[in-house]
Amino acid sequence: MTMRTSTLANAMPTMAIASLIALAFAATGCNKEEAVEPTPAGGGSTNTGGASVNPVLAGADGALFAVKTVTIQDIPFIGPIEVEINTGVGSFYDDAGASIQAGQVRCNDSLFTYQNNAYFFQQSTSNPTGLDFSGGVEWDVTGGNGIPAFTRQITAIPFPVVEAVTSATTFPRDVDYTLTTTNVAGADSVYFTVGGVFKRLGGNATSCTFTAAELSTLSAGTSIVQIAAWTYTSEDIGGKTIYFGNETVQTRTVTLQ
Repeated sequence: MTMRTSTLANAMPTMAIASLIALAFAATGCNKEEAVEPTPAGGGSTNTGGASVNPVLAGADGALFAVKTVTIQDIPFIGPIEVEINTGVGSFYDDAGASIQAGQVRCNDSLFTYQNNAYFFQQSTSNPTGLDFSGGVEWDVTGGNGIPAFTRQITAIPFPVVEAVTSATTFPRDVDYTLTTTNVAGADSVYFTVGGVFKRLGGNATSCTFTAAELSTLSAGTSIVQIAAWTYTSEDIGGKTIYFGNETVQTRTVTLQ
């Protein structure tokens, strides 16, 4: 039997905002009744294999995340401006751990696309800022393949607060670098990312140091740094464990020397 776990991972081609993420699922060798709680938020973990932001949700039959991405862009003769793009991602799977479709998925009345075993919403030229979260988050799933139809307004959890990146945007790769912000609040965990290296820290972390050894795995040139804070809740819906999450991501383009 299997224990199903959900991880947030990059599952789509690179887009204008590099923090756009999709949900993918994996199966491990335990059953659902033996599932442990999601990995505690304390401590740190590293991964140099890619720039994915990967909360682990144990025993999930599905997960739906609303994602608010804030990017600081430097505009010539104007200076830095803040651009917010809102999107969402989701995925479902069966008792054997295989990814499945669950009918149509909408968030705030916007229809999602199903691709690479995940549902996602991408902004377009006619809708450059993506979803409208000003009135909250509502998910609507028509159901299928054992996943029941449901509609849920997510009122129990707000979007975490993450202030803009305050650390240097040009730095060498042969010395330690500390990625910082002034404030993080309302998060279960925070992921700090420099290029293809990320670390997970506790929900109130406002800084994270990347060593010269870690940075040496990256190429010189333009890259991105991200501070991604997420929080979640779960609900039994028709015998299925569905996770709902909100994530706020601060993104800044940097230069690695």
